[in-house]
Amino acid sequence: MLRAMLACCRRDQPVLCSLSVLGGANTSASVVPAVAQLPGEALSALTYTQVIRKGCPAIYEHYLSTVSMKSGAPMLETPEISFMNFMIGQMARFYGAPWRTSNLSGRGQNLQ
Repeated sequence: MLRAMLACCRRDQPVLCSLSVLGGANTSASVVPAVAQLPGEALSALTYTQVIRKGCPAIYEHYLSTVSMKSGAPMLETPEISFMNFMIGQMARFYGAPWRTSNLSGRGQNLQ
């Protein structure tokens, strides 16, 4: 990942710093501790892009999912994911980082 970031930054290509969180698997099962882990990872990636080349375009992105404590299977569209998206979006605004999420609910939308 670091080599790919290095190559993109040197060629003035935008870098999408995408974090993947499986709440209860690779982070805490609770919303707040899981969200608390993300800014450190995201800001270190964004900072690295700026160390390589100041002004390099970089975006903070994440993919969130929670994990069933019974089966270990990822669960989509849970209320916790929405709470986490809101909290992370506010933190990205606080840090002035461009932000994108990749898993808002598609229910009720016309996807034609």
